[in-house]
Amino acid sequence: MDGTINADDYALLDRGFAMNRTDWSNGDFNYDGAVTSADYLLADTSYGKINGLLAPGFLAQRQSEFGSGYVAALTAAVPEPSSLFACVFAASFLPAFKRRRRTI
Repeated sequence: MDGTINADDYALLDRGFAMNRTDWSNGDFNYDGAVTSADYLLADTSYGKINGLLAPGFLAQRQSEFGSGYVAALTAAVPEPSSLFACVFAASFLPAFKRRRRTI
């Protein structure tokens, strides 16, 4: 509960997953009563959004652990840094297109 996704969070997940544990303190981050790939997806998505990218090696590891559907959900949830830059760049021009009031 320190507000960051780090090695401690992944240690909780790994231990809870390996030992079939339950509750938040053991890695059940979505509160469904079990530590599953859904909890990893929450942590990985948050980590990716905070850091702006997911390394190819990391994605390959996740695919070997949880399958291609997991990686597809993860990459869909975490925008690429270049697409994020494009959105910010486009949004910077919005004030220039502000409608002018007509005076009669």
